[in-house]
Amino acid sequence: MFWLTICEFFGHKVDPRRVWHDGLNYRTKCRRCGSNLLRQSSGWVIFDPAAHADDRRETKSGDA
Repeated sequence: MFWLTICEFFGHKVDPRRVWHDGLNYRTKCRRCGSNLLRQSSGWVIFDPAAHADDRRETKSGDA
């Protein structure tokens, strides 16, 4: 909870070693709060399955 608040003020901290491509965009998790992130032209945003749903998108092994 604390880290999510930090990320709201300072932005998420991307772990470049854990970035992967899902067939459409680059994805990773925030190193601080653990939120799933998606790389868009505007920068890294929190991945929202409802907003970012696409049948072409692949899942990483171990993701639900």
